[in-house]
Amino acid sequence: MNRTLILAALLTLGAATVHAQSYSQTNRAFVQSPMALGMGDAGVAFPSASTAFFYNPAHLAHVAPIRPHVNIIGLRGSLSSNLSDQLGFFNDTLEPAIDEGFDNIENDRLREIYDETLALGQERTFLGADLLLPSVMLQVGGVGIGAGVFGHSLVRYRFPDGGAGIPMVDLNAVADLIGVGSAGVDFGRYGIAGLSLGATVKFTRRAMSLKLKPLDAVSPDEDVYLYSASALGFDVGLLYDLDFLPLPGKLRLGVAAFDVAGSDFEYQFDRNVTENSSDNAALITEEEAIANELYGLDPSYRVGLAYTVPSLLGFLNETGIAVDYLGYTDPTVEQAFLAGIHVGVQANLKILALRAGLNSGYTTVGAGLNFGFLQLDYAYYAQEEGRIPGQLPSWNHSAQMTLGF
Repeated sequence: MNRTLILAALLTLGAATVHAQSYSQTNRAFVQSPMALGMGDAGVAFPSASTAFFYNPAHLAHVAPIRPHVNIIGLRGSLSSNLSDQLGFFNDTLEPAIDEGFDNIENDRLREIYDETLALGQERTFLGADLLLPSVMLQVGGVGIGAGVFGHSLVRYRFPDGGAGIPMVDLNAVADLIGVGSAGVDFGRYGIAGLSLGATVKFTRRAMSLKLKPLDAVSPDEDVYLYSASALGFDVGLLYDLDFLPLPGKLRLGVAAFDVAGSDFEYQFDRNVTENSSDNAALITEEEAIANELYGLDPSYRVGLAYTVPSLLGFLNETGIAVDYLGYTDPTVEQAFLAGIHVGVQANLKILALRAGLNSGYTTVGAGLNFGFLQLDYAYYAQEEGRIPGQLPSWNHSAQMTLGF
């Protein structure tokens, strides 16, 4: 992983207007909600404007009932808390070793480099950016519709053990442009009490660069290629009001399934971003095969419950507790059941929202400030990369600013 590779990854990251997978277990194109992340990433049964497009399209039947909700522009940044440590290690140790050539390094020093790489690199590191381009959602008579354009880009990497104690470079940089159209219907208005259904159609144009090879096979003049693909996807969602609790407020069941129909990504070579380098046909064929094997689309789903309390004297919005289970039909890593559990609470006092939760067993916290035209949100959370909670956590920051009304 040399300067050229880092530069290409950052260039791909900066191409947010041209999204990538936000979880380690799926490659679906979507944009995370800082509100949900602060609540342990629970949100399928907790309707809000920030979850309607990508968490459950049935939410559209319950947001913006008085006037349209319009997002003019938004920007979200995310990064792993260990990024500075790994960049320091790369600059001070790993890059000089790559430039020198691993074959020219004595065994004792080489083993130290490998051991330190594995110690720091087991935890996946990422740097991401979302661009929330104009979007609108409105609801009339229990029928909600919405549409928008979103950009999301992500650079993520780790150094797992490739065998015999030699680290593997596992790097993936993706940039997506996503166009979304959604609709949700509250069938309670039409005689089926408590039921809301929704659907989303999305078109994604993706650019990707990747490396998956032993560390000692990375050269100072490593070629970096971009691959492109497009996909059409469909998501469906359900909300159902459960009325058996003698309490004020709403207890809801939420279910959503993502990429249940549509087309898969078929990655093809786009261009070489390495300066003054000719194309390596064998490497292009190899990386195309890796991209199509590891980064295709497979359905995933959420199911959960949420209890929201009614507004008290006009001081509360979207206040309550939620629990989700997030599952995958073909996950990258087969995880224990507990790794899919997400639980969270939010107290929304109109201007200030406070959030907390458990994401795969890890504590999450978050907050939001709503000044009407301007909204600020922050979340600190972890996601599990390993098979069981506690094995390979990755701790992350996420901050978002949006302008709209």
